[in-house]
Amino acid sequence: MPDVAAELSALAETVRSHAFSELAELRPPPLGVGRPSAVLVTFAPLDVRRASRGSAADGLGVLLIERAADLRKHRLPKFLGYFERAVEAAGGKHALRRHSYVDLSLFQLLRGLEYAYPVAMRKLAPRLPRLHALADRVEARPNVAAYLASPRRLAFNTQGIFRHYPELDG
Repeated sequence: MPDVAAELSALAETVRSHAFSELAELRPPPLGVGRPSAVLVTFAPLDVRRASRGSAADGLGVLLIERAADLRKHRLPKFLGYFERAVEAAGGKHALRRHSYVDLSLFQLLRGLEYAYPVAMRKLAPRLPRLHALADRVEARPNVAAYLASPRRLAFNTQGIFRHYPELDG
């Protein structure tokens, strides 16, 4: 049995060092098989533009685009659909029947995904009316609105957890 921790560590270090000539030789498992492929999706988007333009990481660029397509087509609808149903089951206004940190987390998640995948999220929006209404209500709460309008709030960007790459928004 392979040492998954060692594989993950080596793969993460390769991606961090941007050694794309080494990445081109990696043969990641097919979609949904094994853990190392998840690391590629987590770390590699830092240079997705370079990878998708035909550098030494052609295989990585294709993998990222395939993974993003799978995320948009299967994972986001399933994941967000679960929370849409949870809000509906809780009365349609909150995830836990009353305002909670879960609502705040769902707001942040939804806004982050709207930043990272604007085209995909616009397509999904009609299927998520309760989640969008919840996010709007959270955003309108006085303290949240004040924070969002303040200079303390960091806008979404390509350095944070939600990163927008048009190549992956398909």
